[in-house]
Amino acid sequence: MDDRSLNKEIIELVKDKLDFGQKKYGSDVTLMDKRDWGEEGLEEAIDMIVYLSAELIRLRALKKEFNALLILTKEKQDG
Repeated sequence: MDDRSLNKEIIELVKDKLDFGQKKYGSDVTLMDKRDWGEEGLEEAIDMIVYLSAELIRLRALKKEFNALLILTKEKQDG
C-alpha cells in the first residue's frame, strides 16, 4: 500500500457529489435554500451508520473466511 496524499481525490469526490446534487435537484447549495441542513445532515449520518455497520459486518465475515482459507492452505502444505 502506498502512502500518497489523498487530498486531491477527496476534493474530486466532493466535487462529484456537488455535481450530482446539482443535476438531481437542479440547483446549487445556496444561502437561501429552505432545506433544514441540520436535519438533512443528521438523516445522512444515520444512513452512514447503517452503511458502515453493514460494511463492517461484511469485512469481518470476509476476514473470517480468509483466515479459514489460510489455515487450510497451511495444513495442506504441512502435510
